[in-house]
Amino acid sequence: MTDRPGGSAPRDRDAADRRDRVRILAAVIASISIVGVTFGLTSPLLSVLLERQGYSYTMISLNTAMGAAGSIAIAPLLPALARRFGTARLVLTSITMILVSLALLPVFPNIWAWFALRFVYGMGGGALFVLSEAWINQIVSDAQRGRVLGLYITILSLGIAVGPILLNVVGTVGPTPFVLGVAVVAAGAIPVVLARRSAPPVTTRPSSFVFRYIRVAPSGTLAGLVLGMIESTALYLLPLYALRRGLEGDDAVLPVAAFVAGAVAIPLYFGWLADRIDRHTELAAAAAAAGLSVATYLFVSAGSVWFWIATFIWGGTATAVYAVGLTLLGQRFKGANLVAASALLVAMYSLGSLTGPIVTGAAMDAWGVGAFPIFAAVVALAYAALVVVRRAGRSA
Repeated sequence: MTDRPGGSAPRDRDAADRRDRVRILAAVIASISIVGVTFGLTSPLLSVLLERQGYSYTMISLNTAMGAAGSIAIAPLLPALARRFGTARLVLTSITMILVSLALLPVFPNIWAWFALRFVYGMGGGALFVLSEAWINQIVSDAQRGRVLGLYITILSLGIAVGPILLNVVGTVGPTPFVLGVAVVAAGAIPVVLARRSAPPVTTRPSSFVFRYIRVAPSGTLAGLVLGMIESTALYLLPLYALRRGLEGDDAVLPVAAFVAGAVAIPLYFGWLADRIDRHTELAAAAAAAGLSVATYLFVSAGSVWFWIATFIWGGTATAVYAVGLTLLGQRFKGANLVAASALLVAMYSLGSLTGPIVTGAAMDAWGVGAFPIFAAVVALAYAALVVVRRAGRSA
């Protein structure tokens, strides 16, 4: 048998390429998840501080909304900015915006200054999510796309969940929580610095304006709206629903923990499944499961075993909707078009975060506490129906 020198070279190159992709993916996922810890820390921190200063719930809500407004505002600019400055540089700029605005919050403890700072904070956060998710989608193979994005969502959810725990440890008094937040954000920049030379270039213009991608890929982009509405509604109003349905005192916040636990555990399974079955079918199934699980609230009491199971499934399947929607966008788009579609996905998430609690709260005031699960179920089931209707076509 004759040896062929260099015959193993292609295999060696393939192995090296795989190792490089794993290293880059680990860096990007680690970066956004580390920064995610700060997102989980700052939202409750700032709400507590504003309430302590005597501001009304309306003013606190408006101030909180500035983050989502900043994310929506930056979205249409990101494809051009990515083409002009490059993905890695723009990611680092986004992290810097988050870091600087967070560092200035305790320097200017005035709600009007915080309106501006939280807007900048939201711009940085929105850009970070868009560019990081597009970066991941660009370099992962389609055969592994679902698993990688499911893992990303799981790790990100875990990072965000750690934020309130850290806040409980360090407290809300003095500069310590802000110093911790700044340190965490700075740490999140390190993996990007190490992987910056491997960022995929954006060399072309998107084929359409960012917000027009809702017509091109409604199933994929509207996944952000669904999760934004459901997640924000759960975080802000689920404790109130639980109180009205029989839970008492501090126990009313425990359903939020069950929701977050589902968001951490379940998307990984849906990501694995997305690489094995039709992704549109899976997306519709995830949305339907989210709708049916929260509809269970109408038939069980808060605190029952079925209530906890339903809440866990609701949080996990709603989050899986976003993961599978992001997978579909990566499957369909590349380059500037992927950045544009990802920007719309994140903008839709931010829009949902703004509108979900407002609409649900108004419905609860008008029709009672039962409007909470009805609204959440209608959002998820209507989206599932949309995906089924679009399934026969070719849109993501």
